[in-house]
Amino acid sequence: MTESIKKVRASGPQIRAGRDLLRITQQQLADAADVDIKTVSAYERADHPAFDSTADKIQEALERRGIVFTNSDKPSVTLDRSRAIITT
Repeated sequence: MTESIKKVRASGPQIRAGRDLLRITQQQLADAADVDIKTVSAYERADHPAFDSTADKIQEALERRGIVFTNSDKPSVTLDRSRAIITT
């Protein structure tokens, strides 16, 4: 039996928390995600929703560095260095 797993969409505050765990700046995240720093800033503040493709780029840039997002009954952001493809 195949289990369907829905990808977690990180919220702006979760993106900020992930960035804080890695101790990287908005500019460093923007560079890693290949987006403008204004986009990262607006997404973190939840000023406006990001396009799915942009949100994916930002989230994936953090996940490649070991950030894990969960949105169960207790949303969380953790750093699991064993999952990091790119070390910071």
